[in-house]
Amino acid sequence: MNHLPWRLTRLQLRPFHTEDLAHFYHYRSDPRVARLQGWQPYSLAQCETFIAEQRALTFPKADSWQQLAVARLDDDQLLGDVGIWLADDLSQAEFGVSITYNAQGQGYGGEVVNGVIALLFATTPVQRIIACTDKRNSACIHALSRAGMTLELSREAQYKGEICEELQFVISRKEVRLHVVTA
Repeated sequence: MNHLPWRLTRLQLRPFHTEDLAHFYHYRSDPRVARLQGWQPYSLAQCETFIAEQRALTFPKADSWQQLAVARLDDDQLLGDVGIWLADDLSQAEFGVSITYNAQGQGYGGEVVNGVIALLFATTPVQRIIACTDKRNSACIHALSRAGMTLELSREAQYKGEICEELQFVISRKEVRLHVVTA
């Protein structure tokens, strides 16, 4: 069952298109975007391969990381992507968001976080969703918290040879139901 594109207020989550290559390369090769991400800046060839691989996937796929494109609704321009991992038994999911540098600070990250949570709870049997971020990424922490995710743990991690503090946020299906009923 395909629920994509998943429409949000200003954005949509959708499969990648071949036409996304230039925008994808622009932000995935930008060290400012990659700085607090688990990935290194991409080459053009890596971007081409990545998009081809992701276009071949059907969402949702268990026991696998998948990337969905984050594009504006009005003109379908790619602004970023969201990586989603689903456990093999579909009980749990994890996600991470990347937004092009020029679109940061405009509320898109928060919209994506809320949209991914809604997508996962509406289209899969997932009971628990996790998102991890570097403690230095205050915008991401704010977006996760505003979406109702709570800090579950903090641990020392290493990103790109640098020791940092990784924060793990969670939200459960039960918490979302309680939030909606009591709000």
